[in-house]
Formats: sequence, structure tokens, C-alpha cells
Amino acid sequence: MRLLIEEIVVDLDDSAASRLTVLSTAACAIAAASDSLDKISTSLFLPVSYTIGQSAASAVALLILIGLLLLTLTGQTTQPEDRPGAKRATYLHWVYTLVPVYWLLLGIAALALIFGYIALGNFIAGQIFNTSVVIAILFMLHHLADAAVNAAINPLSRFGRALRRISGFGERGIERVGLLFRTGVDILLVLAGLPLLLLQWTVTWVDFGSFANSALFGFKIGNINVSLWSVLLAVLILFIGWALTRIVIRWLDRRILAETRIDKGVQDSVRKTATYVGYLLAAVFALTAAGIDFTNFALIAGALGVGIGFGLQAIVNNFISGLILLAERPIRVGDWIVLGAGEGIVKRINVRSTVIETFDNCSIIVPNLQLIAEPVKNWTHDDTIGRFMVAVQATYDTDEELVKDTLLELARSHPKVLTFPEPNVTLARFGGFGIEYELRGNVADVFEAAPVASELRFALLKIFREKGIVIPQAPALAVTR
Repeated sequence: MRLLIEEIVVDLDDSAASRLTVLSTAACAIAAASDSLDKISTSLFLPVSYTIGQSAASAVALLILIGLLLLTLTGQTTQPEDRPGAKRATYLHWVYTLVPVYWLLLGIAALALIFGYIALGNFIAGQIFNTSVVIAILFMLHHLADAAVNAAINPLSRFGRALRRISGFGERGIERVGLLFRTGVDILLVLAGLPLLLLQWTVTWVDFGSFANSALFGFKIGNINVSLWSVLLAVLILFIGWALTRIVIRWLDRRILAETRIDKGVQDSVRKTATYVGYLLAAVFALTAAGIDFTNFALIAGALGVGIGFGLQAIVNNFISGLILLAERPIRVGDWIVLGAGEGIVKRINVRSTVIETFDNCSIIVPNLQLIAEPVKNWTHDDTIGRFMVAVQATYDTDEELVKDTLLELARSHPKVLTFPEPNVTLARFGGFGIEYELRGNVADVFEAAPVASELRFALLKIFREKGIVIPQAPALAVTR
């Protein structure tokens, strides 16, 4: 039976989608008409007043239509009906963070038109429209590539069957091939889209260089030229680097890590490493733009050494320990560890400390150095297999083989008890009121050990009654007056 999956490109209801189509068509028509009228007025040498009026009218119309488009995309009160088999395209929701920038540009263009700067207002309105067209085209190409890959690797399609037959890959291998192709398409779209977006606003890398070279006024500290423009440029580059790092990490998390099905600890290590690399590159570019010469690195290292000597040892030690935790991964996110301060699940490994959530829903903040320098008990370091033990007593007149067989039969019948290593029963000790037995077994997930042991105890009470096996009780103490 063929499974059809409908992908929702834009999360709009039918009414909003109809308005979006009409408004987009009208904006395209006005932009095309404005370009045509500009060419006609230039070729016919029409008066300047006509050109100004025509530019103002087209700019106002574009601003109104773009504003209505933004309201349509973000202001609907109803959601599309949830249809069976519908799959929403949620991996480009970061595009909606551009909406405040759009409103800011629309406000600047409107103020320019109000105060008589017709050319500026018309330029901003036109570039907003052109930028929106480029973003829409890139989004559609992105979505088209995803749809093409999903259709191609479908086991019911001819290409999908041929790919499996020729390559010999399993389903996970085919999924990774599709993921690799989609990742390549994403990178190509970014590399091609960023220059196009910059060119829409007539910005090139030469412009950035000339802007930086023009900010020559200021004062010098040694060989470093310090100026307001250099500081602002460094802050701007640092902010852009931070924003791009967040976008790349979100893309990495949703597009690659979420589909590789690797261990959560490995995913966290990759995510944290990529974050640190992005922040480091942003800092290097920002300091370079500020005029710091890294050929004097020995001077910077000496200053850092003095700072460390005056009280930053603990911070630096914890930071380096955090890097060791991410590299060697003796402790990963999701591990069950035991410390002197308590035990719980590792939730986050930060730059300075690690957050552990106990089973009482309490957070323990542990410096990273402590996790490196002191012994740590990790229940899930190599694997997640956990062991459980159920202790029970039976009276001396009960057949010990019957008790042993009953315990083993009960353990083997439980679906979560592993058959290898197989469960076993030991005679632990001879008590004052009966013989004490211990049932030991293993489960695939250590977090299931306690629930499985509890279920086995409940089942033991029932099966012991059915087979007449008596659990001894201590005699009641006589009460004297």
C-alpha cells in the first residue's frame, strides 16, 4: 500500500493563503510596472516631476502591499486543519525572525517618503521586494530539494528500488545518503544566496573593506589603532558571528543530528564543540577588525598568564576540564552518575560547570574540574545495561528447587529481562525464619531496573500463593503489662 505524505510548505489556512497569493501577485505587478515606467520616462525624457510622482506612488503601493503580506504571514488567528499524513516544514522557522527587520525597513522607507526623500524611500521599498523574492526562491529550492530526495529514496519508487539494489545499502544507509545530499544543497543555497542578498543592497566585501579603512581617526595604544568605528565594527562582527553560530547550531541540530540517531551524549559533544568553534571564530574576526595584531600573541599570552596568576586558575581549570569532558566523553549528557554530592542524570555540560538533575528533581551544579580530578561512578558509560536483584525468603520445609525454578521461570517470562546474560538464582543465606534467595538479572536500560524488579516482586506474591510457597514471618512480640 502506498503511503502519501503531504508536506505543508507555509503554515497558513485557506483564507490566508488566498490573500497571500493575491498580494504577492499585486506586488510583482507593481514592481514590474514601476521598472517599465522608469525606462519609458527615461527614453521619452519626461519631466522630473512625473518621475518623482511615479516613484513615490510605486513606493507607497509596495510598502502597503509588503505590510499586508507581513500581517497575513504572522497575524492569522486560525490554524490549518490537521490532516492525516501531513508533514509540516518546520526547519525554516528561523526565517520568521526577519519580520522585525522588515517592519524596521518599512518604517524607515515610510519616514523617507514623508520627509520628501523620494529616491531613498523608493530604493528601500524596491530592495525589500527584491530581497523577499530572493528569499522566497531560495526557500522553494530548499523545499524542492527535500521533496525530490524524499521521493527518490522512497522504497516504492523506481529510483529508490534501483538505489537499494545497486548500492546494497540498508534503510539507514539510504537515509544518510539522502541527508548528505540535502546538507550539500543547503550549503550551496547559502553560498549562492548570501552574495545575492548582499548585491541586492549594493554591498560587497570591497565596501566593507573601504568602510573599515575610512575609520582612521582615533588614538593608538602601542601599534593598535583604537577608534569608535573599529569598536563598533568589532561589536557588530561579534554579534553577527554569534547570530550565525546560533543559526548553524539550530540547523545542525534539526537537519543532521536529529536524523543520525546517534547517542545523545555524542550529539551534545558535537553541538557544544561547534558552538565553541563558532564563538572563537567570531571573537578572532572581531578582534582582527578592531585592529589587534595577532603577531604579538606572546604579549597577549603574557597578559593572560598574569590574569591567571591573580585568581583565574579555577575558571581556566574548569574551562579546560569542560573541553576534556567534551573530547574524551567520560561523562555525557544523559548519563546516570554518582558523586559525593549525590546521584542523578547529566543534563548540561557548560563551559565552567555541569548540571546534574537528581531523581528528586533537584539540580546539582558541579565544577568540571571535580568531574575530572575525582572518582565518578557512571552507570551508563560503556552501555546502558543495568542489573537488578530481587530478594525473597521461603520456609525451610519448601522445596528449594521449586523456589529456584519458580524464580527463573518468572524472570524469563518478563519481556524486559535479557536472556543474555541470563538470569540466575543464588541461595544467599540461612535466616532465622527461612532460607533467603536472590534473583539477579539484567535489563537493556538501567533506568528500567527498578520498575522491572518491582513488577517481579508483585508477580512473586501471586505465584507463590498459587504454588503454596510460604514466605516466613517473624513471630509477634508478646505484650506484657
